[in-house]
Amino acid sequence: EYNRVHKIRPTTIAKPVPEARGQIDDVKNMTRHDLEESAARLRESMKEYSEQMDFERAIECRDRLSRIERQMREKQR
Repeated sequence: EYNRVHKIRPTTIAKPVPEARGQIDDVKNMTRHDLEESAARLRESMKEYSEQMDFERAIECRDRLSRIERQMREKQR
């Protein structure tokens, strides 16, 4: 109703899709020590990116961190 009264015509937002910043995760070949160091660095980076409000990079760090933590749990077995 608001749009009709104010003669606003909704349009679709068109944003470019960023190319994936894919990188090959080689966490399966990392030692436990390397995994722990990498996890600590990622936690630090994730915090810095969040403080800078660069949430896309913070999310990338979070996703990589979850893969590393999963690998650490598998190596414990």
